[in-house]
Amino acid sequence: SPASRSPIPSTPEPTTMSELDLPPIHEALLDAATLGQLFLDVATVTEVLGVSIKGGPRTRAEDAAGEPRAQLARAHELLDAGVVAGVQLRYRHDGRQWWDTLMRAPGGVRLIRVCHDDVRTTEPTAP
Repeated sequence: SPASRSPIPSTPEPTTMSELDLPPIHEALLDAATLGQLFLDVATVTEVLGVSIKGGPRTRAEDAAGEPRAQLARAHELLDAGVVAGVQLRYRHDGRQWWDTLMRAPGGVRLIRVCHDDVRTTEPTAP
């Protein structure tokens, strides 16, 4: 039978947290002035790779349309006005790729920053 001729591929073992080399995560609560400075810095000293906008808890994040500066300006405007739940900025700075997730929070905007160049997985070793 065809099933006997082609072996069933083995399912890889699940990766545990101890087998992952997780990158550092940086968090901060930003006030309006600091948020404005962040958007200005990203617009002027980085290479913007993408901007995603998260409308609400039950909507998928969507990539913003337009050129990078327009994407940033629109994302800042929507986040500042409280119209969206959050935005994600993806950019390259000093040769490294960074992802900033900005979410509305009591007292400001919560920033979660990860350097994606530091994301690595190590192969599990055999027991």
